[in-house]
Amino acid sequence: MLVAHVGVFYNSDTVLYHIKQFKQGINSELYHNVDAFVDCTAPVRIAILHIPYPVDPEFVSLVRRLQSWCSAVFVICTELHPGTVAQIQQCDYSNTLYYVAGTLNFNMAFSPVHEYQDWFHTTSYFYQQYLPELLTRLQPYSVKPRSFDALLGRKKPHRDHVYNLITASGLPSVTTYINKTQTEFNSDPAQWRWEMPGVKMHGIPAWTVDRVDYYGHNMSISQIIPIEVYNETAFSLVTETCYSNDFSF
Repeated sequence: MLVAHVGVFYNSDTVLYHIKQFKQGINSELYHNVDAFVDCTAPVRIAILHIPYPVDPEFVSLVRRLQSWCSAVFVICTELHPGTVAQIQQCDYSNTLYYVAGTLNFNMAFSPVHEYQDWFHTTSYFYQQYLPELLTRLQPYSVKPRSFDALLGRKKPHRDHVYNLITASGLPSVTTYINKTQTEFNSDPAQWRWEMPGVKMHGIPAWTVDRVDYYGHNMSISQIIPIEVYNETAFSLVTETCYSNDFSF
């Protein structure tokens, strides 16, 4: 069944992925150019946006412009950080709905807010539905040559602390750390080691949230299980945290 003609604006490939998940036929026209979208003659216009991270200061202006033209603006926030949460607070409108990968610990005056754990949904879809065979390559019960892995990622104060403890301990591990604030990922195994079989990168990534082609599926690097690393180690040390009272990510 087709619904009424709808003009749909989207701002990223992440949004396009979600649009393609709709099972019901939608008689819609997709727009990626905001000026063309504003000028379109569709009787119903909606926008589906993804809050960019690192933060783009122009995003607030985009939401404010679109909400005045649209019946509804749907905003997906997959990265809750002080900057992205501040942008949500600046765009508090009754026709602007937020879907956040976490919890906002405050009430919006007008905008409805829904929890949508995007990272869990899209990652589990890939490994449970798209290519479940990959999980059979994990060897969790075999004897491992190293005690643990600590894929620390980019420089942060708590990761400095962990890295120094690991270095002082001398324990056999797979430890990677980009001990700089600004850098591109490279082939140095001391800084960056990830699952490479099946991966086709679109240039040199700048962030682990950058998307790649993995066995024909578009997904973020950080969603790819590092099978080779896990099969070398008995435990994994995860150094993810946030320290804001305004949200939980």
